[in-house]
Amino acid sequence: MTVGNNFYEIFDLPVSFDVNLGVLAERYRGVQKVLHPDNYANSGDRERRLSVQAASRVNDGFAVLRSPLQRAKYLLELRGIDLDKAENRPVDATFLMEQMDLREAMAAARSLAALDLIEREIGQSTKRIVDGLRTLFADPEMTNSVHIIDLVRKFQFYEKLREQARTRAADLELDSVP
Repeated sequence: MTVGNNFYEIFDLPVSFDVNLGVLAERYRGVQKVLHPDNYANSGDRERRLSVQAASRVNDGFAVLRSPLQRAKYLLELRGIDLDKAENRPVDATFLMEQMDLREAMAAARSLAALDLIEREIGQSTKRIVDGLRTLFADPEMTNSVHIIDLVRKFQFYEKLREQARTRAADLELDSVP
């Protein structure tokens, strides 16, 4: 029992930043049906262990390919680029100021409506990054790998901001409960 060499092979998908999430989910369910450990309950220890390992790899692959940020990081990895070890170029000052402004606005938000506006702004910025990654990853030679790395790092900033916004929203909801 083996699963593909990479996550795209597991689900028989082309290696691309663009992934049809409906097809991915359908193929995930199909692969899980075959590899699920319950199917190997009456098998030997080795087969059960391999089934658990394969099912875990399938779950990991599904989680990575389902997330645009994780997918971008994985595509870099497939192309031999470790984001953590890649040259750490300074982030432009305008971007850093925008991050600070968003964090300050979140901290100052006193209503869910105000926070919703901030989350929409984060969503729009994230969409622009995803569109940029889609274009850059479409280049088979990946001649703009430095730009891709910069966009992925910015994407990570926005994802962290999105998490902070959700936490802030939960705090505001708790504060409003009598």
